[in-house]
Amino acid sequence: MKQNYIAFMAIILITIVYLNSKALAQLKTANSKITGNVIDEEQKPLDYVTISLLRAKDSSLVKTSITDLNGMYSFENIAAGNYLASATLMGYKKSFSQPFELNDSQKLVTIPKLRLSRKQKSEGSKYCCTEAFY
Repeated sequence: MKQNYIAFMAIILITIVYLNSKALAQLKTANSKITGNVIDEEQKPLDYVTISLLRAKDSSLVKTSITDLNGMYSFENIAAGNYLASATLMGYKKSFSQPFELNDSQKLVTIPKLRLSRKQKSEGSKYCCTEAFY
């Protein structure tokens, strides 16, 4: 019985250590900030653009944001790592930033302007989205 208790406690201790190491690995870099802005072909700011922060390694989604009326966006308290940003807005081609690194020595990253260009009429859906079919 005592051996079972010791084995059980050892498993609990190993589990706690494992979970704590996972939690520490995912700690966010305190006071980190990623900023940028989105413009159109005429260099005018675009509002309500969806910005996705992606891991550079596999493009998995980390966080999303939306641009304000001045085309600005930001992400705060992001874990150290290599990232890239994508910008999407209906009627425009998707745009990607170059990969960048966020770490303890570089906690503030400003992404160069993301430029969105309008889709051509032949691009995108085959069907008109303004007609209702009943």
